[in-house]
Amino acid sequence: MNNTFQERITILINENGMTQREFAEAIGVSKSSVQSYVSGTYAGGKALAKIARYFRVSVDWLLGLSNIRDGGVRKWVKEGK
Repeated sequence: MNNTFQERITILINENGMTQREFAEAIGVSKSSVQSYVSGTYAGGKALAKIARYFRVSVDWLLGLSNIRDGGVRKWVKEGK
């Protein structure tokens, strides 16, 4: 399974029972930015990092470069690094 960025953003929004506005507030971007991500526009580096950190997923997974969702993020966060 190799989803696109927009599909994976939609997955995160739906899995967390969030609206696009709530998602935007959670990661510190505008609602229009989230709307553009859902429509297929890629997020910039800082926004990608915020999304990955907030939802504890890897940037590679977000971009569809990997099917490994957490990419070791959970272990990294647990260890406090």
